[in-house]
Amino acid sequence: MPDLTPSQQRNLSRLLNRALANAWDKLAALDAESQRLVLAEYQAAAEEIVAGLQVAADRQGNVGVAGLQAVIGRVTLALEALRTANQALAEQQVFKAAVIGAGAVEELRKLAINGEIVRESVARLPDAAAVADAVRQQLIHQPGDDGLTLSDRIWRNHRELRDELMPAIQRAVIQGEDARSAVRDALVRAGTATAEEIRQIEAAKAGVLGDEARAILTGPKAKAYANALRVVRTESDRANIMSSREAIYAVEGVVGTRFLLSPAHPRFDICDLHADVNLYGLGKGVYPRGKSPLPAHPNTLSYEEAVFEWEVTPEDREGRDDPIEWLKARSAAEQLGVLQSRDKLQVLDQLTPADITTPWRVLAPRFGGTAAAQ
Repeated sequence: MPDLTPSQQRNLSRLLNRALANAWDKLAALDAESQRLVLAEYQAAAEEIVAGLQVAADRQGNVGVAGLQAVIGRVTLALEALRTANQALAEQQVFKAAVIGAGAVEELRKLAINGEIVRESVARLPDAAAVADAVRQQLIHQPGDDGLTLSDRIWRNHRELRDELMPAIQRAVIQGEDARSAVRDALVRAGTATAEEIRQIEAAKAGVLGDEARAILTGPKAKAYANALRVVRTESDRANIMSSREAIYAVEGVVGTRFLLSPAHPRFDICDLHADVNLYGLGKGVYPRGKSPLPAHPNTLSYEEAVFEWEVTPEDREGRDDPIEWLKARSAAEQLGVLQSRDKLQVLDQLTPADITTPWRVLAPRFGGTAAAQ
């Protein structure tokens, strides 16, 4: 390790963390792009389904059972095209995020070439392009901690969307057909249609079915769109983190990374614990290589910066925190925000630090499984 002066140390720390901050800023722009592109994919699928419904409808706009198979076929093709588009977009955005993170490597290399930092401090920098490609390969092809690959996650979301959309269309079409038949029989007997029959008839019209399809795919409560965006966002975050860490730990003197909360951090949760506890004697929120909890959860807004050996104080070394004691000192609302489980909250005194992020379904047998439902 080169013998840096205090001024050189401060300069190295400032420039490394500036490179990391630049990567996070670019990732935010990429996230905004991902939101637009994922939404556009779901809107296109919705319009394809609407078009299929209109083709299958009669002159009054009714979609009958006779045309149901054609509708199902059109919906199946639209959803399969959507799944393929989701996969391609996710892989594209993951690679872009990996390139952004690896950009921190290249930025440091340029600073060394320009003489702004001591070259020996970054002599172990890897090739940025190789870093980005390795991260892309890992995140696209290798299973994560949950045993799922990227395509597995996309397929699961596709299946859930299909299982929500198909029955909704089939049910409305069949009920509409039955209602029209009942109304015809009633008219023969000089009777009248009931309000429920009229509702079912209207619900089977192409326009109404199309609106429901749009709501399921792109409405405010559209689970599939939200899940698809979460996959892209989470894997992009991971790609950026993994790539930028290659820059962080190639710099001489780096001892770990500090977990930082975004200014837009919305509510008290596990990220507050990660950012505030001193687990390793390196300072609050500082984690050695391989120990950082970032990303702490899907859609995370948290980020990290590099911490050098010379920044760690004797007080940091001696001031390790117990996460359970840290939790006990918080309000009940904050404890619940971290634990995300009322059951775990009830047995807080019996939890270990590892239990904090362990799902209750895993812990329940140990505690008899008798705690109140979450």
